[in-house]
Amino acid sequence: MATSSIPDRDALVGALVEAFPAHPLARELLTEPAAAWEDYREGDIVHELAGKTWLELDHAFLDRHPSALRYAGPAGFAALLPAYLRRLVEQPAFNEMPFVVAGELKRYGDPTIEKIFDERIARLDSKQRATVKRVIESLTTRAPMEAAMAVAFESYWRSYEETV
Repeated sequence: MATSSIPDRDALVGALVEAFPAHPLARELLTEPAAAWEDYREGDIVHELAGKTWLELDHAFLDRHPSALRYAGPAGFAALLPAYLRRLVEQPAFNEMPFVVAGELKRYGDPTIEKIFDERIARLDSKQRATVKRVIESLTTRAPMEAAMAVAFESYWRSYEETV
């Protein structure tokens, strides 16, 4: 694992581990009606994910599937999000993944997209939301994703009030 420029890398990863229990990803959770895997063009990701925990998803897997969050339903999104955030905290990603993740964490002005965002975020408890906020804020200082994460942070996360 490469050394991170984020001074509190270990603390952020620890916070993700504490906030997001590592339960095996059930096929039912991954194939919830709101999921759009039928449009996913990167293989049978449900088969690859089923039975694994988010902690078992390594950097190579996440780099091969940078847009998986976009196709997951609300429960799948909540279950996969910590793996992607951990990936970005642990090592710089000079591919499309940080930008896709930032885009999925941004609250857009479009009512249809905001509804999807709100349904996804509603699946996170207050501790998880506070942890996501903390991670995104930290990623706003990290190349190459600082601008994309800053946009996501300003769109919703800055104003999210921690209640934990």
